[in-house]
Amino acid sequence: METLTIELLNPASKQLLLDLEQLKLITINPKPATIDAVITALRTNAAEELSLEDITSEVEYVRSARYAVDMLRDDYLNDKELTAFTAIDSEAFYDAR
Repeated sequence: METLTIELLNPASKQLLLDLEQLKLITINPKPATIDAVITALRTNAAEELSLEDITSEVEYVRSARYAVDMLRDDYLNDKELTAFTAIDSEAFYDAR
């Protein structure tokens, strides 16, 4: 048995590998990305040099955005005052002019 590491350049090529796995010709064991690999990939694909502070700032921004979305979703699901008029939203609206 031989183990290879393959980097997919075209997302469509993944289907070929999945087909080979389904035929029991290969097995696929996804390798979790390390933080060093992620940082290297970000820096490689960036138009300009990224510092650790730039990456940290972006991660904090994404986390705060996700947190805000979760909070809004929780409010929508749990605060009945926010959804009190939802039932009448589907009624026909006639503008009296």
